[in-house]
Order: sequence, then C-alpha cells, then structure tokens
Amino acid sequence: MAMLPRFSLRTYALLLTLALPALSWADGGMVLLDRAVLVVGDPAGIPQVITASDIRLIEALAVRDPSPVLAIRAREATPQEMAIDRAILLQAAGEVRIYHPDDAEVRERADAILAGFSDPDAAALWMTELGLDEDRLRATMFTRMLVERYVARALARQQTIEVGGYVPWITEIRSRTPVIRPELRTD
Repeated sequence: MAMLPRFSLRTYALLLTLALPALSWADGGMVLLDRAVLVVGDPAGIPQVITASDIRLIEALAVRDPSPVLAIRAREATPQEMAIDRAILLQAAGEVRIYHPDDAEVRERADAILAGFSDPDAAALWMTELGLDEDRLRATMFTRMLVERYVARALARQQTIEVGGYVPWITEIRSRTPVIRPELRTD
C-alpha cells in the first residue's frame, strides 16, 4: 500500500480546494479558467501549486527563451517535469540573495523575448494568450533566472557542469519531494 505524504490537515484542505477547477460562467455555460495540475512541496512547508496555465507558460517560454544553462536546456523533459523541477529548485533557492538577478537583467531578458516577435501586436497577442502582462512576464523571468543561477552554481560546486550532471542531481532532489497530482473533477 502506497504511503501518502504527511501534510497537515490545513494543507489537505488546501489541496482539496485546489483540486477543484476554477470555473466561470460565460454565454450561459461554465468555462474552465484554470486548474491545479500539480502540488509540489515539502510537507513541513507550504506546497507550491502548479496550474495548467503555468504549464502552458513553461512550454511557451522553452521555445521563446531557451535557458542559457546548457544542462537545463539539454534535459529532455515534459513541461510538467520542468514545472516540478522549477518548483523544487525555487523552494531551495528562493530566499538566498546570491541567486537573485537584478531588475535590469530581468527587464533585459523579458524585453529580448518581446523583441523576438515580428511586431508589437504579435507580442501582445502572445502575452494575452498566456495571461501575461509586463509585470507577470518580468516576475516569471525573475524566477526562471533565479532557478538557472541556482542550478549553475550547484552543478559547479559538484564539478558536474556537463549536461549529464543535471539529471542525476535533480532526480535525487525530486526523490525527496512529494508531488501530488490532483484529479480533475468532472461532476
């Protein structure tokens, strides 16, 4: 029998709530806005909820803004696996200032993504489709850059800069982190 991760009652209540899709009424019917697809986190801490829109954003950014960290870019992973990795690494690196990019670097990287479009209307459409505005794009780039810096520094400390060093390293970290996949209710 599989053991469930040990979460507090409050965390289980949060997970149950998040397993329900976000719905809206439009044109006389319900429309799915977003839903939790993964919950990643340390049972003693606050788990990170990953939504379907987060997965779409990760997938879109992988095309528009490939990671400068070769080990991350070379890993063959689904967008859900990339989201799990990012959530785990963000929890590890989040408060450590050495990994935080400065505002100018974040702005430059976000602007480079938008400059890659044929015209401003195409960039605006892409952002609208992903539910982004300039602030959310910059916040997303901040977390991406923070995770990339964490990975680059961790692999350098282990002297495993080469592409093959990332997979065993992240696999070992993932083995210690609970991941819950809430079921989508259809009733």
